[in-house]
Amino acid sequence: MNLKVDDKVKPINKTAGHRDFDNSATHYSMLEIKQNFLYVIGVNEEESRKVKEICYWCGVYPGAPMDIKKD
Repeated sequence: MNLKVDDKVKPINKTAGHRDFDNSATHYSMLEIKQNFLYVIGVNEEESRKVKEICYWCGVYPGAPMDIKKD
């Protein structure tokens, strides 16, 4: 499945980084604003090459960097 920037997705796992999704800042931000989906922000090219499937960067707000709070 190919997704586009700003598509809404329900997170199923987290491949990059050192924490599980349930213990990530993005997950806590979702809980804080009572949102059960994320927005696709872009493609993580490096991780995609490593695991040989498309890995997406996702965030709580459309077009914003991950883990950033909007006022």
